[in-house]
Amino acid sequence: GNAGNVTLTAASGSIAVDAINASSTAGNGGNLFITAAGNVVTGGLTATGGSQGGDITLRSTGGNVDTSTIVSDDGQPVGGTVSATAGDGTGGELTFAAAGTITPADNVLTTGNDVTFDGPVALTANNAFAGPTVSVVIDGEGGDIEFTDAVNQARNLVLSPGGGSIRVAGPAGATAA
Repeated sequence: GNAGNVTLTAASGSIAVDAINASSTAGNGGNLFITAAGNVVTGGLTATGGSQGGDITLRSTGGNVDTSTIVSDDGQPVGGTVSATAGDGTGGELTFAAAGTITPADNVLTTGNDVTFDGPVALTANNAFAGPTVSVVIDGEGGDIEFTDAVNQARNLVLSPGGGSIRVAGPAGATAA
């Protein structure tokens, strides 16, 4: 069967969650929509599907979006990956949008669909569990990777758009942003 959709909304304040899994091994992955007036902070997010991946949209209208690995209440690392891949079809579209800064997970993955970072991106290690590299990978044909603003690269960045293109609208480098 198909996974269900997950929608979290905070008209005021922030949202912080560990991991969310809305995946299905045989059907479609569920869509994940997280929107807050303040910060959006998550661990790993999974919306994978055997047939179709679900879309993942994270939006902060007045704060930051951070999907880098976080530490759970029991002291264990949670996350490090945002994935909307599909086994046989198209993965979900991934959208990260923030009025402040976007700090992506170590691995951002989809299959044949777009990944958009709408806001300034900071590739920083916010905790001891973050790896040295952030990878944005689109498997299969199609799918673009777009950065609408500056990319501050305190860590390595690997972009693999499959058959799509890469667009960076702002400056990129260790001193950008």
